[in-house]
Amino acid sequence: MTETYASGVASAIDRYVLSTPDLEHHLLWSAQRAEGAVSVPCSRFKSVIELPEGHLHRRRAVRALVRSLRPDVVHAHSSYAGVYVRSAVRATSRRTIVYTPHCYAFERLDLHRLARGAYRAVEVALGLNTSVLAACSVGEADRARSSTPWVPVVVVPQLAPPTPVPRQQRRTPPTADGLRVVGAGRLGAQKDPAMFAQVVEATRRAGVPVTATWIGEGDQQARQLLSAARVTVTGWVDREAVAHVMRQHDVYLHCAAWEGFPVTLLEAFAAGCTPVIRQTPSQGRHSFPLAFTTVEGAVALLKDLAGPDSTTSGCGWSSYLRDHTEDGQRQALLTSYGLSR
Repeated sequence: MTETYASGVASAIDRYVLSTPDLEHHLLWSAQRAEGAVSVPCSRFKSVIELPEGHLHRRRAVRALVRSLRPDVVHAHSSYAGVYVRSAVRATSRRTIVYTPHCYAFERLDLHRLARGAYRAVEVALGLNTSVLAACSVGEADRARSSTPWVPVVVVPQLAPPTPVPRQQRRTPPTADGLRVVGAGRLGAQKDPAMFAQVVEATRRAGVPVTATWIGEGDQQARQLLSAARVTVTGWVDREAVAHVMRQHDVYLHCAAWEGFPVTLLEAFAAGCTPVIRQTPSQGRHSFPLAFTTVEGAVALLKDLAGPDSTTSGCGWSSYLRDHTEDGQRQALLTSYGLSR
């Protein structure tokens, strides 16, 4: 169950379904939020049911569907779905409730600490009705263990959406374009597009020509900020277009102020981009191969990557992602669902 079938949440759900084709999957979702939405691959699900408008109506819809289908597992994806499911349906010995937060709301740095405290209190309360927390990243698993230590936690490795195009090798940037840098996601405080613009401009001032693109849409002030930094903003595009745009770039620059392990990182790596990631507390024990904490640190990495004889390109990423396999994801999901063999 998901409140919106879009962006990284949709990618994660699709991959979970592909990793467990022997299970019967039903999707309860909302088409009300258009940003980043993708078409639902209905053939992968036994049934697809759209949520009504309004929080109370959605909560009732969840309860009615569970009574009708009598599923063995109810898997709630992201914050709203986590509230709807865990407040409407009780976990029992015959029904497992699995929750995947896709980034906790109490980690939002754009909220007052009292609001973050309220979100944490809600998670603690709902944790009393959670069978298993299936975390998308080590960081989320760490947060879960500290907030709801009585809930079993399983880390489910993320996978990039399937693509018919194999990973490309990094190209030597042509003199005319310089280093081609891409970012992605909803323009807002979480993704910190302001830092993305600062890194791009600082890298240019350091003497490295940069062509920059942002895949996504959102806050118009953030869009104007990127445009002022000569960053092309594509708006929302479908997955095939995302892969196509990423294949035209050399570096995926991830500047999010808080986020665990984004699917876009895997999409970019699969497309042949070298991920350069901002290290933040929300990532927990993750230690990325090419990480930075400041604008200056990002510029230093980009300068090295711009060189034709760079030894940094792709450094460590293949081995870092070795556990992000279909079999690894499947086994983690079966463990979460109480079906491990």
